[in-house]
Amino acid sequence: MEDLNEDSTNHEFSLSFERAAIGLAHVDLKGRFIRVNQCLCNFLGYPKKELLDLTFQELSLAEELEESILWIRSILADEISQDFSKIKRYRHKDGHLVWAKLTTTLIRDFDNKPLYFISSIQDISELKRTEDLLRESEQKLKTIIEAVSSEVAIWMTTDDMLETLYVNQGFEKLWEQSAQTLFNNPLCFLKSVHPEDLTYVENALEHTQTKGIDYRLKRPDGLTKHVHMATAQVKEKSSRPFRVFSAVDRTELIIRQQKLERASRQDALTKVLNRNAFNDHLRQALEHFNRYNTAATLIFIDLDDFKQVNDNYGHLVGDNCLIELARTLRSSVRKTDLLGRYGGDEFVVLLNNSIEHDAEEFINRVGDRITLLIEEEQKINVGISYGVHQLTREIESIDQWIDHADHLMYQSKLSTAEP
Repeated sequence: MEDLNEDSTNHEFSLSFERAAIGLAHVDLKGRFIRVNQCLCNFLGYPKKELLDLTFQELSLAEELEESILWIRSILADEISQDFSKIKRYRHKDGHLVWAKLTTTLIRDFDNKPLYFISSIQDISELKRTEDLLRESEQKLKTIIEAVSSEVAIWMTTDDMLETLYVNQGFEKLWEQSAQTLFNNPLCFLKSVHPEDLTYVENALEHTQTKGIDYRLKRPDGLTKHVHMATAQVKEKSSRPFRVFSAVDRTELIIRQQKLERASRQDALTKVLNRNAFNDHLRQALEHFNRYNTAATLIFIDLDDFKQVNDNYGHLVGDNCLIELARTLRSSVRKTDLLGRYGGDEFVVLLNNSIEHDAEEFINRVGDRITLLIEEEQKINVGISYGVHQLTREIESIDQWIDHADHLMYQSKLSTAEP
């Protein structure tokens, strides 16, 4: 009965050995295969009969063989554990290399005498190919990141932003800080955010992804930078989520935009507000007057006989005359007042929170003539006419307001011209 049970057990073991989903082998103490299953034959590309004529040494790479032999000697001498596991390569029958996870155990008899090794050899070639592709992709990504490092700041943290995983050189350039500061404290970049923008940035970081936020940096070197930053959460099956931060310096772009905006609202010759920009302020003044009864007074200004200046002295002198008038007017307005060129030799001044009496004081400061040096010791005097209109309930539009002030200026010009 015991013999039958033993035979049954041996039969079940043989079936399990042969049908195992990984390669299995019995290897003698010299390294020759004495028993192999079909999975191992398929993995190495050998028929079973041929594989049993080989040793593991013949299938191993020379650079990996020495470690295996040293392990065998140590385990046979009872110097180390009976088990051994490592990742290694085998040479396939057709010559290419295959990756495997090898786990080997030494079998001893009842007298503790070594008999043979049992080895499991798991095919991990596909896993290694995937790792190689991932490593290659990571290297490509790193190369791309470093290629743009001087233009874009990129760093990565864990999703909870408690640990920094990567920082490129662009961060050091933009923040004027070493990458190590970010490794020490993943949120240290917030210390450089302009105080007026800090709450806005902190609120944005509460979301795992932001399409883009704009804020200012105050750097250690004293410069203020305009930054556009985006964040994204990356989720991978094989690892925990992490965050990617990217930031670009938009300072030059912002400065150019501001210059363009100023240019679009500025008279090219005299550098005061142009007509469209001045009209925007008139609309605001009219709205404030209707809503809050805030006083405002408009002064319409025109040079007398300006056409004769152009005809007699040329347009260059005429332009200089306009520039001089703008300079004189600018030096006489208050910080709360606005000065604009309405067209040709016509200028306008908006006195906010002011009545007609304030306009009279302004006119007295400017005077009724300007003196222009044409050539050495040659000067011309050009008269100035004014029209003043304080905002009232009868004014329903800025055009009506301008017309009233223009009409009063024209009447003033006529009265001055009368003998």
